[in-house]
Amino acid sequence: ALRPGLAVEAGALRDPNEPTQAELDPSMHAIVVSEETMPGAHAINEGRARRGYRPLEVRQGGGREGTGPGSVGL
Repeated sequence: ALRPGLAVEAGALRDPNEPTQAELDPSMHAIVVSEETMPGAHAINEGRARRGYRPLEVRQGGGREGTGPGSVGL
C-alpha cells in the first residue's frame, strides 16, 4: 500500500550510456528494481556518489511485501 502523500514517479530507461533520472535527481530517495536490474541500481548509486548526492534506498520488487507480482511495500 502506498502512503498518502508519497510521490511515485516512473522513468523510462532510454539509453544505457546516459545517466538515468534517478542518478541525476538529488531529491529522489528510493528506487525499486527487480533482481535482474539490481546491478543497475548499484551503478546509479555510484553515479550519485560522484555527483555528491546521497545514495538511494534500493528496494527489490517481487511480491514479498505486496499482493502481486512486482509489488513492493512502500
